[in-house]
Amino acid sequence: KFLFDAGYRKNNVAESVQVDAPSLSISRETSRKTEGQQGPDVFYVTGSARNITGDTLKQVEIIFKLYDQSGTELGEALDYTNQLGPNVVWSFRAACMTSVGASTNIFRAKLDRLIVR
Repeated sequence: KFLFDAGYRKNNVAESVQVDAPSLSISRETSRKTEGQQGPDVFYVTGSARNITGDTLKQVEIIFKLYDQSGTELGEALDYTNQLGPNVVWSFRAACMTSVGASTNIFRAKLDRLIVR
């Protein structure tokens, strides 16, 4: 089971977008590799976020930090949308490439930044 940090909204998080914490999950995609193909797996932090304002938001970016069980940072996962209308829910899929060694150790994701321009 993957864990999400309890303070996921504390650091550089825009207040105009609300992330649904229970919707968050981490998955690893290996299905696109051909037999014998080497290289890192692709991880995704998925979930939903809602524009809680009455305005259309432009350029919304969500960034998660990924950690192993001991708290060592392994990388970041990132997704972006050009536009998020009023009260619209965005189903994000933040991608992260990891090294082969790190990919088996991802344990926790923490929302690091939610940037609205």
